[in-house]
Amino acid sequence: MLAGMGTPARRNSEGSYFHAAVASAMVIYALDHRDRWASAIFLVLALPAALLTFSRGGYVALLVIGALLAFSHPSRRWLVPALVVIAVAFSRIPAVASRIGHQLNPTDPNNSLDQRVRLWKATLRMLQDHPIFGTGLSGFSRAIDPYRNVSGYTDQLIYPHNILLNFWTETGLLGLAAFAWIFVQSVRMAWRGWRAASSAYSSTLSPFTLTRTGKSQVAQSGA
Repeated sequence: MLAGMGTPARRNSEGSYFHAAVASAMVIYALDHRDRWASAIFLVLALPAALLTFSRGGYVALLVIGALLAFSHPSRRWLVPALVVIAVAFSRIPAVASRIGHQLNPTDPNNSLDQRVRLWKATLRMLQDHPIFGTGLSGFSRAIDPYRNVSGYTDQLIYPHNILLNFWTETGLLGLAAFAWIFVQSVRMAWRGWRAASSAYSSTLSPFTLTRTGKSQVAQSGA
């Protein structure tokens, strides 16, 4: 589904930044040169698609993933400077620069971060009254109404745009604890498996271990 100027209506659900991240990882980690070339060709298409989502969280995730890939690679001496140059170049694209400019200006009426902060404040106030069990599955949009005046939150959303708050509101503290345990264990096991693997197998795991770590950044920001 597209909304206005071809921008995805649910930017963070598109996952195009994730595809671009995997392609980037394969370009520098793949053992077969044919895989590298195929990944490079796909990256030419996937990276612009990721940028056109105009997702603040997606941009942050791409930057985190790029940094992880660059610093973990033996050729980090030239990959890190290359990442900086690429990031600066893309940030100067007019549409991207405009998006970033809106978010860096707290007085800009198009700055969505201010409304997010209001949303999170209202959610935390709501959770003070429902700390143990939350508000139930799909109960956020109904339960948040009495707390709008706390922060001036005006949007009509069905979730709090933050994965931690989302688990807490819908599944309570038990669900939040379960999510935290699964997340920590999955990252820990993936990291240990990557470090313990042989060099060849480690190269195969790298794209998915590192992009999974970076992808978690956007999931937690919900931006």
